[in-house]
Amino acid sequence: MKKYEILTGNGEGEVYGKRVYKIRALRSFSDVCEGEFGGYVENETNLSHEGDCWIYNNAVVMENAVVSGNSKVLGYALVHGSASVCDNAVVEGTCGRNPRADVLDFPVKVNGRKNAETGDILEIGGNSLVCGCSQIKHSAKILQRARISGNAKIMNRAVIKGYAEIGGNSVVTGFARVSDHARVGGAAAVKGCAFVKNNAVVKDLCIVSGDAVVMGEYVLDGCKRVNKGVLCGSGNPVAV
Repeated sequence: MKKYEILTGNGEGEVYGKRVYKIRALRSFSDVCEGEFGGYVENETNLSHEGDCWIYNNAVVMENAVVSGNSKVLGYALVHGSASVCDNAVVEGTCGRNPRADVLDFPVKVNGRKNAETGDILEIGGNSLVCGCSQIKHSAKILQRARISGNAKIMNRAVIKGYAEIGGNSVVTGFARVSDHARVGGAAAVKGCAFVKNNAVVKDLCIVSGDAVVMGEYVLDGCKRVNKGVLCGSGNPVAV
């Protein structure tokens, strides 16, 4: 049995030049009540009818992106491209410009790629994957083929892109960036304006903050803390 319907002609919007439509629950499940309005989709493939997954209030899921499992997408969040949000992941965006704007304003606010890159909204795009019990919050960006899993948290204006992998109980926050084939795992934290790139690995209880850069094949492990300078090395990839 279908759990929602797409409402054409009622609360439509336009994002990236494409029409998106409000959804309404056809039955009660999880914390969603029958008749409750949800967020926006471009088509029925964007949100699975299985599980307790749901798109709430202002959120938009479009193009070939898929929300499935028991995952939740809410707030000022945009999931597009061929991105996947699944399992028990939570994606919760907070628009820095006008968090109290009416729900119908949101598609207008993100109309056009330039606005989507200003940092005002949370964005998950490309072929990225958000899974497990991970949490993406505030105005974070998950792009290209990045993978977020486990209990990882990506918050504030952090950007994860390339083939980067964030997992375990790690946290990436602030204005931090993780890109290329870099990996962050364990209970590590990357914050401030720190940058982890290339094939670097940050794991265990390490903290990278300030304007520090970890790059090359460098492996930061143990309980090390670094808040400035560049760490660059070579070596064999290490599992996180």
